[in-house]
Amino acid sequence: MAAHSFAGTTGKKEPYTVQAARMLLYLEAALLLLSGLFAAAIGVLLGSSNSIPFANLQVSGAGAVVLGIFYGALGFGAVYIAVELRRLLPWTRTGAVVLQAALIVLFLARGNLSPSTALSVALCLAVAGLLLTPSAGAALTAEPASSQPASGGTATTPAATPAASPSSSRRTL
Repeated sequence: MAAHSFAGTTGKKEPYTVQAARMLLYLEAALLLLSGLFAAAIGVLLGSSNSIPFANLQVSGAGAVVLGIFYGALGFGAVYIAVELRRLLPWTRTGAVVLQAALIVLFLARGNLSPSTALSVALCLAVAGLLLTPSAGAALTAEPASSQPASGGTATTPAATPAASPSSSRRTL
């Protein structure tokens, strides 16, 4: 019976920059999920009597629940990208950087420049910066060794092409 491994299917070693970015993505996902849970709980439990400041507005009731669901969806997206990043799939680099850019826009759109906003933006920049390093790029864009020819050369050699064979160079009149 074959043992299941969470090490991924690519067989490549995960660089430390990708590991650090993945851990920061999990941290970010936890913060987003907790924020979403808090906003939804405020909306459900307290209704419209209490509100959450968001983008120079006061969100309460159903608006707070929608905001909480949105934050929760972003948190689950971050978890999904982090899990797939462990498998070193090439699209995860782009997906994580796009998520970080969207989160930076969201955090700045909230309208308050607080230490929390600064730390959230710094976390997003750290994740994106770690994934844009050369070692992360090499790990996330390199082809598996099985797709390269064994000889180290190209798959087609001049002798294998029809134009280079001796029989194709003779013309019949």
